[in-house]
Amino acid sequence: MRTPQRYGYYHNVLVRARKKHSCLYGLMLKTGRQSSVYNDLTKLLSECRQVFADLEKVVDTAKKRQEKKDDVKRFKSYIARILEADDPAAWMKDVTSEELLCEGGDVNRLYQLFTESKRRQTPKADLLVFDSEMYEEASLREDLFSAKQRKDLSAKGNEVAALDAKEEEEVAAAEEKRKSEEEEREKLRKEADSCDKWAMVGHNATIHGLTSKKGKTLNNQPARIIFFVVEKDRFEVELYNSDEKILLKKENLNLYYGHFSFDDALLPRGLMDISVTTPATSLPLEVPSEIGIRSQGFMIRDTITVTDDGERSSTSKTSSSFTLNENDPLLVFLRSQHLCVKGSVDEFYTWLVKSEDIDSIAALKEAVSDDEYLENSMKIGCGTSGLKGFKRRAFQRATLEYHEEQAGILSTKHNDSSPLRGFDNPLVPANLAANFFF
Repeated sequence: MRTPQRYGYYHNVLVRARKKHSCLYGLMLKTGRQSSVYNDLTKLLSECRQVFADLEKVVDTAKKRQEKKDDVKRFKSYIARILEADDPAAWMKDVTSEELLCEGGDVNRLYQLFTESKRRQTPKADLLVFDSEMYEEASLREDLFSAKQRKDLSAKGNEVAALDAKEEEEVAAAEEKRKSEEEEREKLRKEADSCDKWAMVGHNATIHGLTSKKGKTLNNQPARIIFFVVEKDRFEVELYNSDEKILLKKENLNLYYGHFSFDDALLPRGLMDISVTTPATSLPLEVPSEIGIRSQGFMIRDTITVTDDGERSSTSKTSSSFTLNENDPLLVFLRSQHLCVKGSVDEFYTWLVKSEDIDSIAALKEAVSDDEYLENSMKIGCGTSGLKGFKRRAFQRATLEYHEEQAGILSTKHNDSSPLRGFDNPLVPANLAANFFF
């Protein structure tokens, strides 16, 4: 083992570990409390010293084969062993010039080793590491060092002590930063996971993966996700053709979507389900009651005529069973503006349609154009869901822009090639279909 290897990184680690061990022991004596790592650290120090002792034997054997011993290196090796021992400060307090001479050195060589010691953060391979306690004891030895030397040693000790304190602060700051970043990442992960789960509310799904006796009967059954219970991390789902509601984990649900085209998404509410581009078996039909149809397969929505915006908040729709239409352009638009909505977007949509008679983009555009209604009624919403106060202007602009955009698309797309032109469906009168677009 070459000398640079002997006094390099491992020497630096052992000296610093010994200092930490000594400080920990002092704190234990001072506080009267035990440390859970003290015994392990003591064992590791003993094992490291034994390894170094074995390496020393190899070094000594190699040196014996040399014709001449290098007293300087031998003395440096002796000082290194002192620094790696339990109490080098006690050695410095009692050492004599004769002892130094016996080890191949002297006072001047010892002072030289003190002064050439560098910062422990970036130690050189061939330099020893002295702690602040060694410098302090050396600065008190009037019998070994001159007044100038003792002054230099004291200044060097203060510098090393300051570096120790700075290092401890940096380690503590780094640990605090790591914990803060870890907490922030965990918070963002939970928020992202929560957003993903809330986005599933209102969708259709099939149940799978249940292993209980009752659960196996529910596997592959269609259901609608109606709520996410944050406290239990479960989804409340309602089985189709049943009023039964159950709580399921995310992994027990497979989302599926209707097979509507883009043209269908532009159609008014109610006509999407009877569009010429949509298969008749994709979803149950939902037709507005204004058409005058009464059928067992249809969902009837009774409506009331509202004379002005002031009556919106006091007028309520009655509905025997209200179901979200996933392809309603109004619902699609509201979900795209979820950052402007506090609470559940689906609850806000339900409140607009059932309580405020706002069931189309045109009606929403008319409502947001009234600043008083926008600020007072839509901000409050149904109580649990409504517009965020500082987002209402952004929502107003987005609604007006979206209305203009959709109006332009419809006027261009349906002038001569409207899917309702020549629409020959006995369920919808031709004059109603022709005037259905806003």
